[in-house]
Amino acid sequence: MISSHCTSGRMRAGCIVASLRSIIPLLLALLIYSIAWPESAAAQARTSEQAYTDSLLEQIPAIACTDTAKALSISRSILQKAVEEGNVFHESYACLAIGTVYLDAKKQSVFALPWLRRALNGLESLGKIASTAAVHFAIGRAIHGMPVPKREKDFSAVERHHRKAVALSEQYQPGALPAYLWHLAASVQLQGRHDEAMNLYRRSAELADSLHDLRWLINATNNIGFLYSEHDQLDSALVYLQKTIPIAESFGDDGLISRAYINVANILMNLGRIRDAGELLEKAHDRAEQADCPGWVAAALMTMGSNLRSRGKYDESSTLLRKSLLLFEENLGKNAFARAAERAILHRLLGQNSIDLKQHAEAITHYRKAAALYQTTGSRDDEATVLTHLSWAYFGLARLKEARLWQLRALGIMREADNLSGTAGCLHDLARILTQQDSTAAAREALEEALAIYTRVKIPSQINAVRRDLGRLHLNAGRLTEAADLLTVAVDGHRTLEEYPMLSTALVWLAECRQRQGRHAEVGGLLSEAENLAISVDIPENRLRIAELRARHAAAEGRYMDAHEHWEKFAVLKDSIVQSRHDTRFESLLVEFDAERKDHEIARLTSDRELQRLEMERQRETLRREQLEALRRRQELELLSQDHEIQNLELHITNAELRQQKAASNEQQQRLALARKDRALQAEILQRETLRRNAAIAGFLVLALLSILVVRSLRLRRRESEARATAAQLQAQAARSESLRVRAESAEREEEVQRRFARQLIHAQEQERQRIASDLHDSLAQKLVVIQNRATLALQRPIQDEYLARQFEQISGTAIDTVSEVRAISHALRPQLLNRFGLSSALRNLVEEINNVTHISWEGHVDDLTGLLSPDDEINLYRIVQEGMNNTIKHAGATSGQLDVHRADAIIHITLSDNGKGFQPDVKRSNGDGGLGLQSMQQRADLLSAELRIESAPGNGTRITIDIPIPPADSSPDGPEDGIALESPVSSVTYAEEG
Repeated sequence: MISSHCTSGRMRAGCIVASLRSIIPLLLALLIYSIAWPESAAAQARTSEQAYTDSLLEQIPAIACTDTAKALSISRSILQKAVEEGNVFHESYACLAIGTVYLDAKKQSVFALPWLRRALNGLESLGKIASTAAVHFAIGRAIHGMPVPKREKDFSAVERHHRKAVALSEQYQPGALPAYLWHLAASVQLQGRHDEAMNLYRRSAELADSLHDLRWLINATNNIGFLYSEHDQLDSALVYLQKTIPIAESFGDDGLISRAYINVANILMNLGRIRDAGELLEKAHDRAEQADCPGWVAAALMTMGSNLRSRGKYDESSTLLRKSLLLFEENLGKNAFARAAERAILHRLLGQNSIDLKQHAEAITHYRKAAALYQTTGSRDDEATVLTHLSWAYFGLARLKEARLWQLRALGIMREADNLSGTAGCLHDLARILTQQDSTAAAREALEEALAIYTRVKIPSQINAVRRDLGRLHLNAGRLTEAADLLTVAVDGHRTLEEYPMLSTALVWLAECRQRQGRHAEVGGLLSEAENLAISVDIPENRLRIAELRARHAAAEGRYMDAHEHWEKFAVLKDSIVQSRHDTRFESLLVEFDAERKDHEIARLTSDRELQRLEMERQRETLRREQLEALRRRQELELLSQDHEIQNLELHITNAELRQQKAASNEQQQRLALARKDRALQAEILQRETLRRNAAIAGFLVLALLSILVVRSLRLRRRESEARATAAQLQAQAARSESLRVRAESAEREEEVQRRFARQLIHAQEQERQRIASDLHDSLAQKLVVIQNRATLALQRPIQDEYLARQFEQISGTAIDTVSEVRAISHALRPQLLNRFGLSSALRNLVEEINNVTHISWEGHVDDLTGLLSPDDEINLYRIVQEGMNNTIKHAGATSGQLDVHRADAIIHITLSDNGKGFQPDVKRSNGDGGLGLQSMQQRADLLSAELRIESAPGNGTRITIDIPIPPADSSPDGPEDGIALESPVSSVTYAEEG
């Protein structure tokens, strides 16, 4: 009995343990699922949303190809949401997308640059190496594409960013290296380091060849050829440029093939192979027309026109050049700045054709347009060359005053650019104009300076020409010995170099010199040689002069019949030349009259068209606003529909999970019903134990359910307490933020009051200085002049007393010195140059005055700052520089100083340095011994929103740097940008375009 009871107890315990082992895993799974389900659903939603945003960012470049406004709108909405959520990843890539759209799709580098820099900061913080390299590359392109003249571009910054892109890509993105190296080489080339650029182009070509990247292979090969061409290695240039033709043909792109043909044709023309170049240009023109590429059609026509000009077909050349110019002007678009160089070349070639066709007035029109375009691109040497051509066009019309004016402008540009050969050429041309104006002394000085420069740079042909013209001047002045020596050397030089037109002229002048020296035996031979050359090269002026000299020579030898024949020949030639000149002058006047009449008609038509254009622009602006409003509404509807879809998706997921839970519950109930049926079929002997077991199981289930409820309750309470703590913390942070904001506003107001007080105080000081200066100048100076005049009048009368006469002389001298001192004080109180000629002239004058009155040698370079600052800001800047230079004079003990004022982008940089004894700025400031001068400079710098830095140390001199921001002329309507950029100019010869 006892044994059976123990057995039944062990059976019950085993059944309970088995039941617990089967139910506990199910309860734990239910508990974990109930806790983790909300968090997993939220994570899944966040993952889905991030994937959707990533997909949008990937689609933006494709969208920008067709609709830049839509691409920018999507990027800005992603950016706004990322900023609100603190998502640095999406914020950085949205900024990159906006900058890329502005740079590539809209060609607006000024707008692109700030977005790209913002993207760079975010990607560097995230450690995205490959993307960081791409952003550095884009920033370099944006800086290069800024719409400023070439001489003002920061090519060192372009190079710096491209080098970073290359360094990062070598490890993480080797496929992008050919493009990065090509752009790095271009930035190095534009800084004049051609050998380094050549090595980089070669490296780019090798990598592109190994990667089968034909686009950058052809670009690198092109630029290697261009560099060889710039160094006059035409054979090597031809070899490399001919390699680009099969590469372009493998592309199957007619535009690339046309470009390759044009580049090879240019080299062939320089090698003198005109016919071969013409055949290639015909092929280039056909390919460009097949590609429907107006830019390359225009380039082919321009090169064909240049080819015809070199063959002497000026009319045909001008026809092709005009067609090319028309195509360029009709297809400017966003490339107006980049196309300025090509248009300038076309106007220059048209002007040269007009000169060769004796159409000087038309040549003047083309040269003026070419000079204006070269000034836009910043090509100073080309601008000076065109101005020289313009001067000779006026010279051909006998308008010497205008010719001299334009030649002087060209000379100034060449001197400024430190172009020795160009300066000498301008001096030579100016001397010819001065000779015609009977300014012999000035012409001789110009020729002597030109001869010295040509001798220095060793240009034999120009040396001979200058010697010839200088000899003519000596001949006209009667200095026959000097003239004979110079003309003899010039004749020998021209004969050696086979310069027959110039040799003919030199022989005529040498023959005239020998005739006036009385050496008649040499005259006949010289004139015969000169006449043969004049006939062969068709110089009627020389033939006229030769006839006159032969007549005089025959008369001097008593051969009067020969003299009469030569005089008759002279008269016929003179009539012919005079008639030709009259015809040319009459034709030029007719051309000028027609041009003025056309200008009047164009002006009238332009005014009517301008009114129509303004009305159409107003209507287009109204339509654009309506379209933008409709687009905004459509985007709002799209966002609402996207939110609705997301909500429906979340609801669908929730319903599916509820259905799964219900199915699991039904399945569990079915299992329990089957278990109850199995238990009912058990033996009656185990019914009591089964009931007890079921009671224990039910109790455990209740306990488990109660535990679940308790755990959930505790979690909810913990979340509520955490939410309350977070809310309290946020309220405390808000209170602290409000307190800090109030303090900051108070400090800003106090700072603004102090700034306003300082501004008013400085303004009052300047007004008081002006009043004192006016009083000194108008009152005291005038009275001292009266005293001096009276003393002078007294001295003009006879005075017997010598002592009294000396007193009057001392009074007069003292009055003159005092007047000078009063005027100097008046000018120091209020510089008149600042009001009359502007800030730049005032600063330069300040340097000159200090150089004149002190032992310190000052050097200064001041850029043109006209119109950049307001009058009050100009006087503050002037006082800062004046105070800095006065401190150097008073305290530094220096022997030399340097003032450098230049403008870069939107900043005026000022550097003031000396080699004096120096001081310790930090020690002076900490001791309160900074001096009123330094305090005044700092106050005025604060008023200019400028950054003032003082670098000095005992024995090392002092360097003061001031960076003044230039106030913007207007603000951009779209984002943080400042203006609208245009595409950077890329010459088809020196800087090839991207494929």
